[in-house]
Amino acid sequence: MGGSGGPQSGQEKVVDASWERFLRTPQASEHAVQVYGDADELAASVADYVAAGFARGEPAVLVVTREHRQRFQRALRARGLNLAELSIFGLLTVADARDVLARFMSADRPSAARFEAAVGTMIDEVAARFPDKTVRAFGEMVDVLCRRGLPEAAAVLEGYWTDLAYTRRFSLLCGYRCDSLREDGLQAVTDAHTHALVA
Repeated sequence: MGGSGGPQSGQEKVVDASWERFLRTPQASEHAVQVYGDADELAASVADYVAAGFARGEPAVLVVTREHRQRFQRALRARGLNLAELSIFGLLTVADARDVLARFMSADRPSAARFEAAVGTMIDEVAARFPDKTVRAFGEMVDVLCRRGLPEAAAVLEGYWTDLAYTRRFSLLCGYRCDSLREDGLQAVTDAHTHALVA
């Protein structure tokens, strides 16, 4: 597990260098998580993560909730990025988290085959346009499941993402809201990732 944020002198936070390194230069199959209280902190991390990738010619796939989409867009524009241009050139793909979930959920459990068809295909389509690059993915689907009271389904989905990384070249950043997790769930979430930042 990588770095974690801890309070120090007021609102200051110390962030482990491995977290900063992940945002700048993640390796294929690295799987990080940010557990956040303030959505603007998550938006800043996502924007730093994908902006650093765009500077290296690496595409991004964002699977985001409707309530956060505009927040992420503002954070990206604040870094001088032209989102329309990035989309036209295929560098930026944005999908709605609940819509993508609906494509592979069977009752209250993710289907492995349908996840492969929905998410694997999305990663494949982006990777095909940039064959020598690592795709940078960000997702909130696990958080949506936790907020629905389905933490076990979220854990299964994390495993599907990890399995997908064995056959695809991408890094992944997940976002969980602090109040989405049960008290006994935080350790399990951080243990499932190679890097973690916890509010």
